Amino acid sequence: MLFSSKQLSLCLYTAMMNNFLEIAKLLIRYGANVSERLPIQSSRLDNKYQVPYLHMALKCKDKDLIKLLLDHGANVNDVNNTGENSLHLALHTHDLTILELLLEKSCDLQAISTWGVTILNTAILRGNINAVSMILKAGADIKAQHHTGLTPMHFAAMSDVDNTNIAELLLARGVPVDDGDKDLVKPLHLALEYNNKRMMYFLVKHGANINSKTESSLFPLYLAVQFNHSSTVEFLLDKGAKINEVAEKYRLFSALHIACMMESEEKINVLLEYGADINIGSSNKTAFSMIENKCTRSAHIMIKHMVKMNDQHLMVNEKDMQSICKSKNLKLFYEQCCNEIIRMKYYKVYNNISYYYVLICHKKKLIPLARNLNFTKAFQFRDKLKMFPIYAAEMKVKFRRAEIMNKASQLILSEVFRTKSQAKLLK
Repeated sequence: MLFSSKQLSLCLYTAMMNNFLEIAKLLIRYGANVSERLPIQSSRLDNKYQVPYLHMALKCKDKDLIKLLLDHGANVNDVNNTGENSLHLALHTHDLTILELLLEKSCDLQAISTWGVTILNTAILRGNINAVSMILKAGADIKAQHHTGLTPMHFAAMSDVDNTNIAELLLARGVPVDDGDKDLVKPLHLALEYNNKRMMYFLVKHGANINSKTESSLFPLYLAVQFNHSSTVEFLLDKGAKINEVAEKYRLFSALHIACMMESEEKINVLLEYGADINIGSSNKTAFSMIENKCTRSAHIMIKHMVKMNDQHLMVNEKDMQSICKSKNLKLFYEQCCNEIIRMKYYKVYNNISYYYVLICHKKKLIPLARNLNFTKAFQFRDKLKMFPIYAAEMKVKFRRAEIMNKASQLILSEVFRTKSQAKLLK
């Protein structure tokens, strides 16, 4: 009994799925079509739901089967229902020998999927530096952009794994770090959205604008608060991020609004320490108003800050003060903060310097005090700090930062002195 080519091809599929390589060879010799497409949905007639046999072999990561199909004329540039060709799929295997097989068969390097993703961008998304190098060496167009304007650097940033080695390769080949897509989204925005800290450091180091805004008015500090750890927020602020920037298309929300909405105590503390304006935003949507549960530590952090502001005769939003007065618990906490501030002004750490001074002055002004051993010992005396249970932690963090800055400055000075001494010796 003679079998049709279609029947032989279906038998070939069965042999492939069961890894019967010799039977597959025999079926191909007797006329099975290696470029046949396998129906994977209800309709066997609609090519939209059919997959080439070569793609099935790639999915199974079977090198012998892939080679068999290629050697017998399988169409290496055939695409599936999402427009991906064999190279797109080979990159999902993370097997460079399979990739090499397809490149030897002149697979189309410029192919673009239905979603607009090139072969190069697929390799970047998979995070495989060797695959990226192979594809670039084979002639992939590094300047090709996604239809939305995304560059290869954007795709390198769209990952939660460390892609900096790929980013370095792209940068060396001329891909800019700060180009925006059609919505003005830049690689830095994506790195922050994907919480990719190493990529964020890389982009900032190589000149990414830390205050750039997207079409929807989002900016790096806003995204850092929303998606990242407080250390990332601090890093951006140290690099010059505008702390009181607002998202015009998001109800004039600032980074502090988002931190309060998320009730992230660490981020609220960092932003306040760096000088975030608690009154910024629309008149009825201050950062404090974003805290849904006013009995949380986040609300207490904001109230502590308001007390300090009031004590220094700085403006505090009237509606925020009214919401505090309406709550018995919040009002009590506010009064406790006020009483503690009064005590802090009275008690001295060392000589004439009060605890209140440590609380309100900028950390840079504390550096000379951090160099004074007598002051440091007196400040670290726990029994005295116990008198200020509300503000003690804040003072300790601020003084610790001053100590770190002092040590850093001393290291820099010693390095400068060492370099000058070496120069004199050489002279």
